Amino acid sequence: GWLTKRVSAWVHDRVIARAKPISDTHVPMFRQLGGLIHRLLKAAQVVLALVLVDIWLTFVLKQFPYTYPWGDQIDDFLFQALSTIGLGILQAIPNLVILAIILLIGRFAVKWVKLFFGAVKEGRIDPPGVDAETAVPVQRLVILFVWVIVIAVAYPFIPGSQGVAFKGLSVLLGVMLSLGSSNVVSQAASGYMIMFSKALRTNDYVRIGDYEGTIMSVGMLSTKIRTPRDEEINVPNAVVVSTEI
Repeated sequence: GWLTKRVSAWVHDRVIARAKPISDTHVPMFRQLGGLIHRLLKAAQVVLALVLVDIWLTFVLKQFPYTYPWGDQIDDFLFQALSTIGLGILQAIPNLVILAIILLIGRFAVKWVKLFFGAVKEGRIDPPGVDAETAVPVQRLVILFVWVIVIAVAYPFIPGSQGVAFKGLSVLLGVMLSLGSSNVVSQAASGYMIMFSKALRTNDYVRIGDYEGTIMSVGMLSTKIRTPRDEEINVPNAVVVSTEI
């Protein structure tokens, strides 16, 4: 333990402390390079500490007849464990590359969708069925659809996705989301009904149930109203849809 601390302190004082000013510079390239060097040295420090602990543990276990076999086999056990981890990482690299490509394509598609509907909102493009008022909700739906496709395509390439534990965890998360988000889905569906039907617009003066005032915004989950007393009220969209306006 003492030797590990001394070596760690030496690495920090001689190398990491000197690399830190490089990572603190305002030049982006040097800041990224300094950060990378800092992380690599931290990783090397951890590896060195583990090697020292392994040497010390092997030495201590070999000092007693009962634990001598453990000390003799600990290196083989660690080598097999590291080999298994290393082979798993090497086998996962092709899938990770494909996964990264799929995510990059998804990000590019989302960026293109935002640019397209941004132009629709500004009036530079006039596609059929979509106008400036419905551009934002349609954009959200299209982006959601894109990410659903990306997740469906990328799922088989996620390391461990074919394992029973991963599948069970996915089912559990799906059940939790379906049970916990039912109210949110209802509010979102009501919000899209209001937006696409154009029943309410910003600056409309309305009375919704016991609430009266000027429409400030119609969001995906709620409609914001400013009352004559200058109070802001959020009315759930499900209430707006089911109430006489």
